[in-house]
Amino acid sequence: MGEDNRKTEELLNKVCLQLEKSRIGDYVDLMQNPYRMIALNFFQELQEDLGLPLVLLF
Repeated sequence: MGEDNRKTEELLNKVCLQLEKSRIGDYVDLMQNPYRMIALNFFQELQEDLGLPLVLLF
């Protein structure tokens, strides 16, 4: 019985590490705050739109 608990705990630790690596928490935060996601997308698009003329200018 103790061996099964240890294996289960190790498996849960591996799953937790994988979830942390995938940054699923950040995705959930963005889904819960749509205004933040809109703002991030807006500024990212603005950066992309201004980046090309600046590169071509210099």
